Amino acid sequence: MLHLIDRASKNVQFAAMVADDQTLLHSANGRLIGECPMDISGMCEVRGFGIYKKTFVASTVINLVVKIEPLKKLSRMPLENSRNINGVSLPEIYVPQYQLEQSYQIITANLSKLCT
Repeated sequence: MLHLIDRASKNVQFAAMVADDQTLLHSANGRLIGECPMDISGMCEVRGFGIYKKTFVASTVINLVVKIEPLKKLSRMPLENSRNINGVSLPEIYVPQYQLEQSYQIITANLSKLCT
């Protein structure tokens, strides 16, 4: 996911890490809010490297649920899915594991649909 955040930033799109491994969720005014627990703020695990310090935001509104799946499990023409979290219904999409460019394109296409 760090690659996807960096890729968005290079394309002058806002993307930021909130939390790694654990995100605290609550709803407010019909929106889902994600926050980072204080004891792990600004830290993420990079496999093969260890703990890495990364610029982060303390909280954000969550607009899209992204699930990572093996490529062979994904449908070529996926149906629209949604996920209800804390009483907030959000669109849910699936992106292919280890296919960073394709995942980035799927995520940005879905986010731009939400903004129109």
